[in-house]
Amino acid sequence: MRPSELNYNDEIGEIKIFWNDNYEIQKENYEKYFSTKEKYLETLEPILDKMLNYGRMAIDYFEQYKQGSISESTFISKMQESEGKVTELYFKSGNIPFPPIEWEDYDQACQSVFAIVDNMFLYFSEEGLKTWPKRNRDELMQNAIKHYYEDLEKVRFEEKKIH
Repeated sequence: MRPSELNYNDEIGEIKIFWNDNYEIQKENYEKYFSTKEKYLETLEPILDKMLNYGRMAIDYFEQYKQGSISESTFISKMQESEGKVTELYFKSGNIPFPPIEWEDYDQACQSVFAIVDNMFLYFSEEGLKTWPKRNRDELMQNAIKHYYEDLEKVRFEEKKIH
């Protein structure tokens, strides 16, 4: 068997070409979601700063809880106090313009940190308490902390490349 012939709307000799009639419209739509380097950083950096603060705060609370300095109920209460703000920032981070192509690795590293921080708070949200038993929540949090530090290193590495 051989493959069936592709549809085409132009040809040059034996070369068959399919031109996308919607190319210009798609190009315009694509370009309007990309931003300049300055605009991208102006939008991303405030979110990154806040999310890193929340990440450090969650880790600090978790360490206090694991060391017995605060009770589990106090820890959960502190996490739930900030959960709404973290979730709001996480959604906001998903609506920033696309970075310039050469900054995609930096953006991906930042987005990964945002997701990890959001997860830290999710595990101890009201829904998280219903979803995961205590042992699982604690293991998920320990794993999130490990990934937070790994991905934060990636952010710092990529940051050096763009500045």
